[in-house]
Amino acid sequence: MRTTAAARGRGVGSRLLSHLLAEAMRRGYRQLYLETGSQDFFAAARRLYARHGFTACDPFGDYRSDTNSRYFTLVL
Repeated sequence: MRTTAAARGRGVGSRLLSHLLAEAMRRGYRQLYLETGSQDFFAAARRLYARHGFTACDPFGDYRSDTNSRYFTLVL
């Protein structure tokens, strides 16, 4: 989740993620998964996901354990 510099800190990413979560629920999805970076550059994104209820999980799908990635899930 990345926004332009002008939009950062204004809740744009949170609103986008809230919209995606609402759409997933509307469609009847039961669980969501995401992968993001492990570097400091991605810390704000990881905090955003945590605020929306995502928790750390093991790699999923075709992902394999990788020191550059972090994996998250959210039960809807």
